[in-house]
Amino acid sequence: MGSSKSNEYEELLRDWERAIDPEEDMDYAFFYHTAPAWLVVRDRIHELGLDEDERVKELDKKAIINAIKSDADMPHQRDYEDLKRWWWHFEKIADGSYPAELLPEHLREVYVKALRGDF
Repeated sequence: MGSSKSNEYEELLRDWERAIDPEEDMDYAFFYHTAPAWLVVRDRIHELGLDEDERVKELDKKAIINAIKSDADMPHQRDYEDLKRWWWHFEKIADGSYPAELLPEHLREVYVKALRGDF
């Protein structure tokens, strides 16, 4: 990965972690007004083909758990209605209405356990 690509990668991961971390008291990805501005970070990660990156997978697991813990809202002016980009549907994940089979395989078990309260 070139230097500029590497810098973008690190910046994206840092931003995605901040967006989903309730310990930072900012979990921006889960709130009505702030989610759209932060969910595009995950869009960019996806566009760069990084969905299978181990660090991304770990952050995505945290995102599922934290969406449920935070009782995520539907994003204001959601630009993406298709369920394939699961991160645009944290409110459905939080209430258990998101179809588990549409999540990447590594997130399905986390989702089911988190809905049961097994954090």
